[in-house]
Amino acid sequence: MKRRRLQPRARSARRAAPSVPHRRLGPLVWFTQHARSALASLGSLWRARWATLATVAVLAVAIAFPSSLALFVRDGNELAARFQGQAQIDVYLHTDLGGAHARRLAHRILAAGAVRAVRVLNRRESLAEFARWSGLGQHAQDFFGPHPLPAVVVVTPRTADPTAVRGLARTYARLPGVAQVHTDARWLAHLDAFLTFGRRAVITLALLFALAALLVVGNTIRLDVENAREEIQVLKMVGATDAFVRRPFLYRGVYYGIAGSLGAYLLVFVVNLALAAPLTHLGRLYEAGFRLSWPGLGFVLVLLGLGALLGWFGAAHAVRSELRRLEKLL
Repeated sequence: MKRRRLQPRARSARRAAPSVPHRRLGPLVWFTQHARSALASLGSLWRARWATLATVAVLAVAIAFPSSLALFVRDGNELAARFQGQAQIDVYLHTDLGGAHARRLAHRILAAGAVRAVRVLNRRESLAEFARWSGLGQHAQDFFGPHPLPAVVVVTPRTADPTAVRGLARTYARLPGVAQVHTDARWLAHLDAFLTFGRRAVITLALLFALAALLVVGNTIRLDVENAREEIQVLKMVGATDAFVRRPFLYRGVYYGIAGSLGAYLLVFVVNLALAAPLTHLGRLYEAGFRLSWPGLGFVLVLLGLGALLGWFGAAHAVRSELRRLEKLL
């Protein structure tokens, strides 16, 4: 009787304390396997550090070139935006007209609207402005005479659209006393065309160098797979899956991409350091205020992400093709 009473209790105790299900250990096993593969891949790269360094150097150059061009184009876009926001129309009067006529003309232009500001330069102020821009200084009056230049009405339109600016220039050219009208719309159009070409060139070169990076990583991983062919064959014989075999090589590709991106960042920093001072001085000479922008944290993160993706894709394609070839041999 006692034994019959103890048996149900033993069964209920076993039911009350079940073993840990396998699916709860799944994430832990997955993390452990990936951690081992990541550390093993890092160790293998360190053991072949000179070959790894050569691969990383090639990737760094391939990534740094379009990255530097992208920074230059971005700085050029910012400079163009500043110039386009300051479009200017210079209305030159006949040389026999003075500042009084220029002021009446300025009031007429301002009353017509479509302008942000109007500034009048009489003949003496025009000479001073020319002396400042030309660098002649006080020698300009000695060279040209007391009043060689006409009065000028400097108009700043509300819009920076080249077509609208040219339309205003044609309107001002028909006003009485106007000898010539000059606008920088053509120069802005040339600058915009050049920047458009630069953007297209950056995208094209980035795609070409990305393809080069994929080929470099793919060929390197393909050699690594070939060197580990016997080990892979043993693993396949004992039942290892393709994912298990492929995992360490994928980590190698990611490491190659990240290291190449870090090297590219260092190259971009060195290039900016070498060119920053001359370009800043050139911008001051033309009063353009052009300065190179240094790569910030966002630029570095994007560079690292793109490098890791390139390394992963290159390694994945190389390992997949090599595993298919080895399966045919087996």
